[in-house]
Amino acid sequence: MTVFIVFPPTFLFDWDVFMGIIPYGLAFGIFGGVLTPLLYSIGMPHVGSGLG
Repeated sequence: MTVFIVFPPTFLFDWDVFMGIIPYGLAFGIFGGVLTPLLYSIGMPHVGSGLG
């Protein structure tokens, strides 16, 4: 905790850095939170309950 007081993470509040991170955050959000359950729900009837 002392490290954050001595060296505050000011780069998190920089607008240019934030705009550079946004595309990666959206891509990871789509792939991890949306695409994964969608593909599991599509593939599960094909695989069957024995393997799933």
